[in-house]
Amino acid sequence: MEAVEELASTFVDDALISIELEDGGRFTVQRATLCQSSEYFRKALRGDFQEASNNKLKIPGCTSESFRLILYWICNSNLPDWTTALKQNKMDAHSRQLCLAKLWLTSDMLLMVRLQNETMRKLRSITNIYTISHEAMSCAFDSAPHDSPILQVLLQDASRDFFSATGTYTSEEMDAFGSIPGFLQAFIEIGERLKINNHYHMKVPVSRDEDSKFEVKPAAKNN
Repeated sequence: MEAVEELASTFVDDALISIELEDGGRFTVQRATLCQSSEYFRKALRGDFQEASNNKLKIPGCTSESFRLILYWICNSNLPDWTTALKQNKMDAHSRQLCLAKLWLTSDMLLMVRLQNETMRKLRSITNIYTISHEAMSCAFDSAPHDSPILQVLLQDASRDFFSATGTYTSEEMDAFGSIPGFLQAFIEIGERLKINNHYHMKVPVSRDEDSKFEVKPAAKNN
């Protein structure tokens, strides 16, 4: 009951927080709702920071699209299932990969581990069907360390696509990948680490790691 009382008390004399995002988007959300969702918000809105007193919070690196999905997650404890809607539509699938890559990175910043892991599962459900978007790959290289799960997933699946079938990527797509700083070296390294078989002089990855390998482990009470 103590935990129940503690939760309920945060909604007494609650305030509305004005959220300002990187792309100019603005949302108004209950402070208690935000604080229940992650340690990041609890520290920002219940500590000695300026945001706690003026009821305004700027979230750097977070787009309106990402924040809409964060609100959906807070309210539903899940993310939409895009797999069926994206069937046979490579362009939309690539756009959704970029969206999910950004959401994963934002969730990492906001210490929302459960959302981060669910985002990874949704991303992999798409990359299991479609080739990797170079926009998503570029986003990951720009914002994540090279040992980051998001980067390892995209590199692994791109390697699988490249070595397992001919004509998977167009020459324009390969040029776009090659223009990403650090991509070629990382692509070669992950290809060497994957389990491979020799088949007609081609190296073909024969396994795809389970989603659990790329889960982020919570350091404390995170959502």
